Amino acid sequence: MEVVLSVSTSLLLARALHVVAGTIWAGGAVLITLYILPAARAAGPAGSVVLRELTAVRRLPEVLLGLAVVTIISGIYLLGVASGGFQSVWLHSGPGIGYLLGGAAALVAFAIGSAINIPTARRIGVLATRVQSSGAPPTPEQEKLLRRLSLRLLQGTRAVAALVAIATTLMALARYLF
Repeated sequence: MEVVLSVSTSLLLARALHVVAGTIWAGGAVLITLYILPAARAAGPAGSVVLRELTAVRRLPEVLLGLAVVTIISGIYLLGVASGGFQSVWLHSGPGIGYLLGGAAALVAFAIGSAINIPTARRIGVLATRVQSSGAPPTPEQEKLLRRLSLRLLQGTRAVAALVAIATTLMALARYLF
């Protein structure tokens, strides 16, 4: 038996996926940026244990990346529907420009998360695991590397958080732009 979804069912499903995944992605990025990473950095070597749990065990960066993929794919589908099949006239309208700029911000956030944040989080996880399994405090070199990596991750997540906030704002306002 073949199941065929109507356009309205597909549209509702895509919109629900887009809004829920985008909300969790944006909220996660902001929570990490404003609270988790600054607290982990302030805790020094003990903070690396928390970061290791989040990155290596709970795989938070990969979860957020997956949410970003769902958000972006559903967003492209929704843009196609809203624009009548990516018609140039609609894409150059106020809403079209708003959605396109929001989508561009989301794509740049995704690129930063993929190219900077995930590899950095993995390196932190590997190093923190090595330190934790040694049973000794981190060496000065390890501590210096952990601080440098956590700063890089903080900077990357700040960029992602700002970009997803911009994307969210543009998506929320796009239909009202003239």
